[in-house]
Amino acid sequence: MITPIGFGSRLSRENTLSGGPRTQYIHCDIEIECAGPTQRVLSGWTARALRQIPDKLERDEFQDGHHDVTDSYGKKLGSVYFDFSEGHQYDDNES
Repeated sequence: MITPIGFGSRLSRENTLSGGPRTQYIHCDIEIECAGPTQRVLSGWTARALRQIPDKLERDEFQDGHHDVTDSYGKKLGSVYFDFSEGHQYDDNES
């Protein structure tokens, strides 16, 4: 069973260093593929693996690029990709 989960997320905050405010962006894609005895078991494994991502992100444990997503035993279930970038000045009217 393939469980693709992907999203693009733009998170922004002002950075007042070097020449004025700039917008910070995060692009994130997640792909998980796992197999198991039942849908309920797979849902639990996937949910636990996904919960690790925001905790690591908040602790600044990710850099640009692909990173393994693992279960509680260290078995790879998929990967998460991050692209951290800086762009133009943030405009409150952007959607």
